[in-house]
Amino acid sequence: MLKMNRLTLAVMLTCARGFALAGENDPNTDAAHLRPDQRSMDEIVVRAVRTDAIAASVSVTTREDILERGARNIKDVLADQPDVMVRTRPSDFSAARSATGRARNEGINIRGIEGNRVLIVQDGIRLPNGFSFGPAFQTGRGDYWDVDSFKRIEVLRGANSTQYGADSLAGVVSATTLGPSDLVKAGKAVGGFAQSAYAQQDNSVNHMAGVAFNDERWQGMFMGSLRSGHETWSQENDRRANSNRTAPNPVDMESRYYLTKLGFRADAGNRLQATLENLNLQVNTNVLTQVSPVPSFRSTAAMRGYDTTKRQRLSFEYFHEGSETDWLNRLHAHAYWQDSSVRQITTERVFGPRSAMERMFFNMFGAFYGAIAPGVLRRSRDNSYDERIAGLNVVADTNLRMGGGGHALRYGIDLSHSDIATSVGGTVPFSGHQYPYKPSPDTSYLLAGGFLQDEISISTLKIIPGLRYDFFRIAPDASSLSSYDKAQLLLTHSTPKSQSAHAFTPRLGVIWEIAPAFVPYFNYAKGFRAPTPDQINANFFNPSLFYLASGNPDLRPERVTGKELGVRGAIQGFHYSVAAFDSRYSDFIRQRLVGVDMNLPAFVYKNVNENKARIRGVELKSEWDMSAAWRVNAAIAYARGDVMTSVFGEDFAADGSVSVVGTKWQPLDSVQPMRAVVGARYRQASWGAHVNLEHSWGKSSDRISRPSRDSVVLMTSPSTVVSAGTWIQPLEGFTVTFNVENVFNAYYERWSDVGELPPSTGSNSTRRHYTAPPRSLQLALRYSF
Repeated sequence: MLKMNRLTLAVMLTCARGFALAGENDPNTDAAHLRPDQRSMDEIVVRAVRTDAIAASVSVTTREDILERGARNIKDVLADQPDVMVRTRPSDFSAARSATGRARNEGINIRGIEGNRVLIVQDGIRLPNGFSFGPAFQTGRGDYWDVDSFKRIEVLRGANSTQYGADSLAGVVSATTLGPSDLVKAGKAVGGFAQSAYAQQDNSVNHMAGVAFNDERWQGMFMGSLRSGHETWSQENDRRANSNRTAPNPVDMESRYYLTKLGFRADAGNRLQATLENLNLQVNTNVLTQVSPVPSFRSTAAMRGYDTTKRQRLSFEYFHEGSETDWLNRLHAHAYWQDSSVRQITTERVFGPRSAMERMFFNMFGAFYGAIAPGVLRRSRDNSYDERIAGLNVVADTNLRMGGGGHALRYGIDLSHSDIATSVGGTVPFSGHQYPYKPSPDTSYLLAGGFLQDEISISTLKIIPGLRYDFFRIAPDASSLSSYDKAQLLLTHSTPKSQSAHAFTPRLGVIWEIAPAFVPYFNYAKGFRAPTPDQINANFFNPSLFYLASGNPDLRPERVTGKELGVRGAIQGFHYSVAAFDSRYSDFIRQRLVGVDMNLPAFVYKNVNENKARIRGVELKSEWDMSAAWRVNAAIAYARGDVMTSVFGEDFAADGSVSVVGTKWQPLDSVQPMRAVVGARYRQASWGAHVNLEHSWGKSSDRISRPSRDSVVLMTSPSTVVSAGTWIQPLEGFTVTFNVENVFNAYYERWSDVGELPPSTGSNSTRRHYTAPPRSLQLALRYSF
């Protein structure tokens, strides 16, 4: 049973007063220019013209919030949401054995579900999936965007396939970029800004600027940013240049980004817009933690990583705004093209032979385990992931009156086609391998869907039924494989296969506006997510370590049934929300040992559909506008998750397979410990200040899965972290922002960063490597005109 200390009780009492997740806001109003008494706590604007009457939990972070806290990346942007986390681990990867920290901001966790099960979009366009292959090739999802461009970012929790389609099993993270009207002040035709910022946490400097014009017919803007920095600090200062090091490895980072938009307003109801976007991120790492402290033969002497992340986008949009008497009230059509890529180059040098015996071995076989390369002391890896997508989505609104009630119809289609290519290359491959090779064939990935939703208003009751149809097709291109790739497939008895499936996913929402102070709601939704191409067709055989990672063409789509019951309201400037949710997943995809191939020989690992998973929890949020200047907020989130896994027999069958003797429930490690956030903000016309307290209850051993009873796991302890900041406008248009993170220099680890690490990381020396940043300062100077 949950024990409540004084902090828990104080937070929950504050939350009991409330907070409104959905207000009746004008979607054309920029929240950043509103005083606290003019805003509901969460301004809900969901993907262009989609509904703001949502029977679910939604939160919005505005540009004003991003600038005020000096956010450097998506982890900083979402830091104050207790049920949303971003995994970021320190870089500790190797050339062939580990990818730890390589993906940087790996992905977003919503209510305990993460990875590709969370749909991430920017301006309605899907960002690329994360990719993982073998032990040392992993890409993330959080570095494909630049937070300097955000106008706002919304987090919609729970299954929402009806409106967003496949991939939204756990929720949707939707970012909207700045437009010309956000840079041009009211009553002016031209506007812009320039800003320089410094963050001590990673010794980064960021310069960004933008200019825009806005007249009756034409609108346009250009903004760009240049950010350079280094490794993110931890609480450790052991900077030895070898594996005894606990301080972060040295990193040099540079990001270049620009965004251009041009719009044309034909008349009051019709507008066109073109967008061009480019991001280029370079990260160079000196992986000192992989260097051997003893210069022995074949041990690592130096290791470096050179990573590049790129994304280019071109899109065209059409907006139609009709009158309430028109049959077509609103329409948004969006055609887009996006090209994204990640390239990871690793170089490694090992110590050479010292004795006569070692020199003889070196001249015959070389210096690398699992490879034969006589006389070679250096090797490299060159891995790449490329994803190109083209798509079209159309959403329309029609308002009708019939049967004594109002009907707000929303309907639309989503079409996208992706071309995905991967490659593994370098020098000194494992014995039996040849570089370059493809982990899986080049693949086309088609997603098509359509939805219809009706918001039925009967007095104070809103009933929102919806239905979506989704179709996917994964088609590998065997002609993209080399003769060596095809020989590897024959060796591992694998054949690339196509897969397709379709599904109808219903949704029902109910909102009962009994009174402004008490608005209960209920949401029921089903969702499904197609397997990714690499889960179906990727194959990797390592003869030196005797294992085979094999794709599974027979994978079924993952499915979820989600329920949420809540109440929200507002009482004289006091807003609250209480929500309880229960999400049940089936056909959960996980990789596990399925047997032994005696002909290779190798242990065979394969992606399989597990039986079930379940996550349930409670969230409380509140906000109090004490006056036009003062605002106090509090939120707390608790979730518990378990997954049903297979129990294997101790012996292999005659054909090498592993027998399944039963099932058992075990903790789902991606579920975060209970977390609370309490804050206060003071804001006047020319200055303001804020303070935030974040408390995490830590992760206990009974809520961590163990490969075996004696496994050592890394737990996290309870922690409390305080941050504070202030801003001032000494001159019109000129703003100085100053923030202090971790004011009291708390020593702690985040479960989002250390969870699901291998059991060997449970040692104290390794644990210290993952501590969160200490006290650090931020300073920003901004001029707008």
